[in-house]
Amino acid sequence: FYDANINHVAMINSSLGSIRWDHYHKHTIQYVLVTKGKLEYWHKEVESDEEADCEIMKEGDLVVTLPLEIHSFRMLTDNQFIVFSEGERGGKDYEMDTYRYSPSLIIDK
Repeated sequence: FYDANINHVAMINSSLGSIRWDHYHKHTIQYVLVTKGKLEYWHKEVESDEEADCEIMKEGDLVVTLPLEIHSFRMLTDNQFIVFSEGERGGKDYEMDTYRYSPSLIIDK
C-alpha cells in the first residue's frame, strides 16, 4: 500500500454459505485480503449492462474494489478477510459511502 491513504481497516469473519450483499461506493477504494478460507467475489461497474464477473478467492489473494464497482461476496468456506479502505468507510462514517444495489449480482451455479 505504498503511498495509499488507508483510513480504515476491518477484519471480517464469515461462515460457509453466508453472503455480504451487493453494494458499491462512490468515493471509497477497498483492498480485500483473504486470510482464511475461500469465497466468490462478484463484481461489475455500476453503469454496465453486462452480467457480473465472479472470481474465486482463496487465502493470500488480494482484490481492489474501485469506486462505482458493485461487489458482493459469497462464502465457500468459513473464512476471514481484511478490508483496507481509502475514504469514508469506518467508525461513525461506515455507511456514509455505501449504496445498496438490487437485483443481486450473485448467480446460483
